[in-house]
Amino acid sequence: MSPFNKNFRSAGPKKSFGGSSRGSARPPSRGYSAGPSSYSSRPKSGGFRSAPYHGTSSAPRAPYHGGQSTGGYQGSHPSTGGYQGSRSSGGNTSHYSRGRSFGGGGHRGGGNRGGGKSEHINFSRFINKAVITEETEHFKPEHTFADFKIDEAVKTAVISKGYELPTPIQDRAIPHILQGSDIVGIANTGTGKTAAFLIPLINKVKLNPKEQVLIISPTRELSIQIDDELKSFVKGMKIYSVCCVGGAPIGKQIRDLQYQYNFIIGTPGRLKDLIDRKLIKLSEFQTVVLDEADRMLDMGFVNDMRAIMQGMPKVRHTLFFSATLSPDIEKIIKDFLKEPVRISVKTQDTSKNVDQDVVHIKAGETKI
Repeated sequence: MSPFNKNFRSAGPKKSFGGSSRGSARPPSRGYSAGPSSYSSRPKSGGFRSAPYHGTSSAPRAPYHGGQSTGGYQGSHPSTGGYQGSRSSGGNTSHYSRGRSFGGGGHRGGGNRGGGKSEHINFSRFINKAVITEETEHFKPEHTFADFKIDEAVKTAVISKGYELPTPIQDRAIPHILQGSDIVGIANTGTGKTAAFLIPLINKVKLNPKEQVLIISPTRELSIQIDDELKSFVKGMKIYSVCCVGGAPIGKQIRDLQYQYNFIIGTPGRLKDLIDRKLIKLSEFQTVVLDEADRMLDMGFVNDMRAIMQGMPKVRHTLFFSATLSPDIEKIIKDFLKEPVRISVKTQDTSKNVDQDVVHIKAGETKI
């Protein structure tokens, strides 16, 4: 038995700290004292002296012949058949007998003298930055907002927000929604699809104050955004909404549902919870919007979506928006929409005017 194992066992019964090093305990973390032998500091790559490991590896040790060492050490690694290394003043350098190196990060300059290479992942490979160019495709809408057959108060609200000409999805979807047709809209985020369904639905409620609309979106942030957009359109119209999302106090949402409302906007999980509590009666809703349905499927809300849609009246007005069309999406369209008008204005995976980025969150800080 090596001196190390003998001294360590003198501290008490054998205790495992993870791994199986031939029945001997794994050295504890910095500052742990075990009998006569103590560890004032623990080198990063196994810098304690121990008896060589005589394992089953047939690969001979390849000694490291490095620069001047200020505190050389020898160690053994069960899984690689043993290695030798030297701890130099510039950092840790190691050489494994099987040619596998775990160096890197020990050198002051961040260099890797152990021969191993690690790939630096550039986040820019996964995000799209907004592209502003003078050579853009010119879109000429068939309508203006003044052309749409909507209430004058709604027109005034739209114009007061600075809307002049509709975007492609608005130009093509609004007339069909005003006619009461089911819609399948394929459009990216940032193309104006929120206003594409809000404007005609506000007009619908304006014409019939008893009309109730259910809008389902995948995330709390998007639901709040839709609710804010709705409120900016209906100022002074006595049209009210309730935003029902997870991650927010349910008590306030329950109280809001006791008052008059025309729109309920929410995420599938929270809506399903309130429906199960019989606080939302789906039979009262003649219009439903599924916004970003592909994301809801990706996030695992397919069962909640189906449960909500099956609880709706058979005769209803359904608006369906998605950025992609998968077989699962097509099945939902077939099950819950009746002869929908298909409108596609998608040109690429992410709209050019949407700026994506990565936000680094420190440990212990919340996303909010």
